[in-house]
Amino acid sequence: MKSEEHDIVEPTPRKQSSLFERLTNVFVSPGEVFSELRGVPADSMNWAVPMVAMIVMGILFSVAVFSQESVVQGMREASIAEIDIMVEEGEMTQTQADKAAVWVEKIMSSKLVMLLGIVGSVFGTPIIWLIIAFLFHWIVRIASQSRIPFSKCFEVVGLSNVISTLGMIVTMPVVVLTGNIKMKLRLALVFQEFDPTEHLHALAAEVDIFRLWYIAVLAIAWSQLTLQPLSKCCAWLFGLWFAFCLGSIFLSLWMLAS
Repeated sequence: MKSEEHDIVEPTPRKQSSLFERLTNVFVSPGEVFSELRGVPADSMNWAVPMVAMIVMGILFSVAVFSQESVVQGMREASIAEIDIMVEEGEMTQTQADKAAVWVEKIMSSKLVMLLGIVGSVFGTPIIWLIIAFLFHWIVRIASQSRIPFSKCFEVVGLSNVISTLGMIVTMPVVVLTGNIKMKLRLALVFQEFDPTEHLHALAAEVDIFRLWYIAVLAIAWSQLTLQPLSKCCAWLFGLWFAFCLGSIFLSLWMLAS
């Protein structure tokens, strides 16, 4: 028997909080924020302001981090180390490796890396948000037979991304002080010597505190907008995230081994 699709439940009209209250409440009481949005027209300010904030923060992050020569030098050394591994495994001759190392030194300049970071922030942010909103829209529809308008999904993604913006604010001084672009609040920090070729280490590198927080907020939004059990929403989103992480890890390891 074919299951029926249910629309978002319409709530009793109530007073709307201000945009500032919604943005701050995402951190402390996201359930209230998304419960308030249930059944009301999408407001473009709910995604426009967080997007501008993330783009600005992305630009500041790129300027502050990639202006540090120690950070860029660490990126060069990591690339050259990968080249050395390819030489050891016979995938590249020493002559080719020397040419590649020279190319890395030239291409990985502070100005160029900074420019790429800025361009990525300006153009990459809206594209990534569109992709996430599209996936969220269809996951909700498939998993709970509920319809959330795409505009509402984009609104959810926008509000939830204040978590990601906070993550950049916290990460930026840590990276600048340590000179390590990989120094983020991830589970991989528990390992004194991180080895990306180890399955456990690679998986730990995907466990980012702010990413988990972001996924949890998306699950809460799903639950509040469709009145689905929060446990079900969390199971779906965290399950898919875990599957994606495993797939990415095994693909990376396969590429390293091939």
